[in-house]
Order: sequence, then structure tokens, then C-alpha cells
Amino acid sequence: MTVRRRLLVLVPLLVAMMSAVLFLVFQSGRLVQDGYGLMMNRLLLYQETVQAAEAGITALNEYLIHPAPEEETRAGIALAELERLRDSLEGQAGGHEYAASLKGHAGMLATLGEQAGGSLRAAQSGQVSAALDRYREAETTLGYIREGGQRLAGQELAAYRPLYAGIQAENERLNRLGIAVFAIGTLLSVAMAIWVSRSVTEPVNQLVRAAEAVSSGNLEPRLPEARSGSELDTLTASFRQMLEGLRASIAKDRRLSEQERLVKTLELQALQSQINPHFLFNTLNSLSKMALLEGADKTSGFTVQLSQLLRYNLRSLDAATTLREELAHVRTYLGIQEARFRGRVQVEFQVEEEALSTPVPPLLLQPLVENAFVHGVERLESGGQIRIVLRRDGNDTVIEIADNGQGMDTERRAALLEPGGGPVASGSGSTGMGVRNVFRRLELACGREDLVEIDSAPGQGTRIRMRVPDPVENLRIMEGGDAHVPSSHRG
Repeated sequence: MTVRRRLLVLVPLLVAMMSAVLFLVFQSGRLVQDGYGLMMNRLLLYQETVQAAEAGITALNEYLIHPAPEEETRAGIALAELERLRDSLEGQAGGHEYAASLKGHAGMLATLGEQAGGSLRAAQSGQVSAALDRYREAETTLGYIREGGQRLAGQELAAYRPLYAGIQAENERLNRLGIAVFAIGTLLSVAMAIWVSRSVTEPVNQLVRAAEAVSSGNLEPRLPEARSGSELDTLTASFRQMLEGLRASIAKDRRLSEQERLVKTLELQALQSQINPHFLFNTLNSLSKMALLEGADKTSGFTVQLSQLLRYNLRSLDAATTLREELAHVRTYLGIQEARFRGRVQVEFQVEEEALSTPVPPLLLQPLVENAFVHGVERLESGGQIRIVLRRDGNDTVIEIADNGQGMDTERRAALLEPGGGPVASGSGSTGMGVRNVFRRLELACGREDLVEIDSAPGQGTRIRMRVPDPVENLRIMEGGDAHVPSSHRG
């Protein structure tokens, strides 16, 4: 869930919950107010009836003393108001707990109205004695009305005393509920703010720490885990891809640097051995012609082979060659070694024609064959055997150089396969630089480090097996990838 969606869900949910609680509080408060209102309206009604009765008697008394038209009007209005209150009181009597008392009080108001009205009519007709008699009756009735009003108010208060206690308890409960609502709302708001903040800021802080670790050289920082597909997960995935690309770029630069170092090492060795290539080639050609003129055909052929071998060794190291050219170069080298060993070593070839077109780095086979001679079968008085196998295996080409010489122990074999190591000590001096260079250049050219195997044991010979991946892919790497080293970098 995205951060925006979280906020759009949680904030309205919190607001709705708070609104529901406030609505309940409002409903409870309104019920309390309705109870108060009902009780006060009845008490006020009782008070109004007593006041209206007193006002009617007062107006009638003033008319009897001063029978003026305006006094007559005031008395009529007072009696009409008294009649209205009586009707209202009778309306309140329905379903009331003290309905009989209310009806009795309403009856007293009706009696007062009849007595006051009779007195008013008698005074209007000139019957003074009758008017006074009815007036005195009305005053007596007024006393009863006062007592009835007080009694009704007392009964009302007595009846509403439990309700009043309940209202007080309800007010107390509402106060506690208000405090609880405020506390819960505050806690929920703080909890939601902390949760949203942690869900947003914690991954951001982890990314910041990861960026600081990368800036200090640590390419394996701890990144936040993917949680719910939010924008932060997308940012983390992009950061992780950036790190992978950075690691791949650094590994690529290291391979290129390693290759340049290996190439420069080979060039330095070639430079140490060549001195002046043109002078050496011319000298060898002159020796070959002189031997031919003197009738030493074998010496002339040997010199030509040596010249060809030296010329191939000094070729450009930044261009791919084929196994066919490498095999021709090995045959030239073997021709020279034959003149030295004179039948002590037998060389066997197992070559498939399809394998000869495979593109490979230059100087791939001859250093391995030379190693088989120098550190394998050189000490044998006779019976030395070297087998060279070039074959296809699916889409790959397999190269095997095997001898039946003195072999090597596990430590020396592991040192040969370790990239970047120094020379490997053996019983006949030092070896390993040329062989390790061959292995490393093949791995760099093909972009893999699982291409070489060595089977050997002391006294049981050595077999080196190299696997060259798909020739088309290999050629692309050699000509346009990491393995390309311009000739200007050759020292």
C-alpha cells in the first residue's frame, strides 16, 4: 500500500470514529436537556397559573373599586389568560403520574374563572352586593390555587428527584466519556502519526545510511526490506539496481585492469627477449641462407623454424587468433624441440577440424606445451609423451594438454589456478607466470572463471583442460569487450 493510500484510508477512518463518538455524546446531552426542559416547563406552567389567577383577582378588584372601561378591559384579558392556562394544564394531564392533581388544579382554575366572571358581570349590571359576594368566593378559590400550585411543584420535584439524580449521574458519565474520548483520540492520533512516520522515515533513514556506506566504499550495505509495494519500495529497488550496476562496473574495471597488467607483463617478457626484433630476424635469415649455401639443410630449416617461432611470439596481443594458427605455431615449436630431445618425447595430436576455427586469445597453446616439456617430461630419459587434444563439446571447444611427466602436488596446482599470484616453485626452478597468464587471459576474454581444470599428482603426469565458450560470443568479447587492450598500452 502506498503512503498516499495509507493516509487517505487512516485519516478519514480516524475522523469518522471521532465523529461517531462525538455524535453519541451529543445525543446523550440532548436527552439530558430534554429531561430538564420537560421538568422546568411544568414547574413554570404551575407558577404561571398561580400568577395568572392572582393577576385576574387583582384586575377584578381594581374594576370593582374603579369601574372604568380600561379596568374592565384589563379584567377581561386576565380572565382570558386564565382560561388559556387552564386548557394547557388539562393538556399536560394526559398520561402524567399526577394526572388527578393536575385535573383538580385545572378545575380550581375553572371555578376561579366562573366566580371572577360572575362578579364582573354582576358589577356590570349594577348588582354590587352580588359582585362582592362572588369576589370573596374567588379570593377563597385563589388561596386553594396557591396551595395546589405549591403542592404540584412539590410533587413534580419529588417525582423528578430520581430523574435528577440520573441526570447528574449522566452528566458525570458524559464528563468521563469526554475525557476518555479526548485521551483516546489523542493516543490514536499520536499512534497513527508514529506509525505513518516510521513507515516513511525509517526506510528513508536506512537508505541514507546505505548511501553513506556506499560513499565510504562499502558496496554491500543493508537495505530496507520490501513491505507493501509503496513508493519507498520502488526507491529501494532502484537503489539496489544502482548498486548492482556499480558492482558490475567495478568488476568490469578490475577485469580490464587485470588484463592490461597481464598484457604488459607479457610485453615486458617479450621486450626482454626481443632486444631488437629486426636485427634478430635479419640475423636468423642470414644464418639460414649461410647454412643452406654450406649444405646444412637441417640447420637452415631449424633456423627458419626459430625465426617463425620468434615472429609469432612478438605478434600483437590485442587481436584474436584461431586455434588453427595456434596449432601451427605449436608445430613450429615442436619442430625446434625435436632437434633438442631427438626421439625422447612422443607428441600425439587429437584434433577435430571443427574446433580449429574457434577464436582464442593469442599465445594460448604454446606456453602450455612448453610447460609440459620443461616441467613435465624434460627429466625423462625416454618414453616422454605429450598429448594435444582439440575437440568440440556441444557449443564449446575443449583444449587438453597432457603429459606423463613428474606431475605436481595439490598446493602447486591450486597456486596455478589462483589469479594474480606470483611464480610457483618447482623442482626445476620457477614456473607458473606464463601458465597462469594463459589461464587468466582466457577467463578475462570469456568473462568467466570456471574454464580451466588441472588433473595432476606427483609422479603421475599432468592434464590441463580448458573450455572455450561459444566461438561467436568469444570473438565478440575479444574484439569489442573487456579483453580488448589497445596496442598503445603494450609498453
